[in-house]
Amino acid sequence: NATTGTITNAVTFSNTGSVTLGASTGSLAFTGGITATAPSAINVAGTITAATTAALNLGAPVNVTANTTIGGTSTGNITLGAATLVDGATLTVGTGIANAISLSSVSGTASGTTSNLTINTTGAVTVSGAVGTDIGTITITNSGGTTFSSTVDAATLAITSTSANNAVAFNGNLTLGTGMTVGAGSAAYNVAIKGSSNTIAGATTFNNTGT
Repeated sequence: NATTGTITNAVTFSNTGSVTLGASTGSLAFTGGITATAPSAINVAGTITAATTAALNLGAPVNVTANTTIGGTSTGNITLGAATLVDGATLTVGTGIANAISLSSVSGTASGTTSNLTINTTGAVTVSGAVGTDIGTITITNSGGTTFSSTVDAATLAITSTSANNAVAFNGNLTLGTGMTVGAGSAAYNVAIKGSSNTIAGATTFNNTGT
């Protein structure tokens, strides 16, 4: 349980209880990366970083207890287990560099203030589980292609950019309470909505120059 600090060597949490990393105003730097797949839960807050090419593997269930950014200067893979966000929290994954990102499900906390998800990388992103339950805004600031394999249910969705010829793809049903914002981006990227039953309330303009 730590709030702020720097750990130089690679860290593996093999305990099967919980792990608490960070505080809402803190920053934890795992220079050599972190692996936490054994714990029953990982509680995160603040900023969790790695350096060089070290990986951030938080593969156990993740509880986001305050606004949290997971990324740093490392171009290593970022992996998160099923994430649950407290009311009003924003989870930001990636810092705009070339991290491959693998997420499981992402959920807010029912019957409270909505929570938000932001993805920001030039690497490829996969979201294997459902995204929903009191999720407010999903923002894709940038990606090397993003694939949502399951359902996505949020108040709104904003896509700013994705790299040329890659797609932001929704393979499951997409449900949005308001319109969808699709920016022109810095390259000709694609958007694919492939669910069998999709609902997007409000007006949507596709400004992307791909398909």
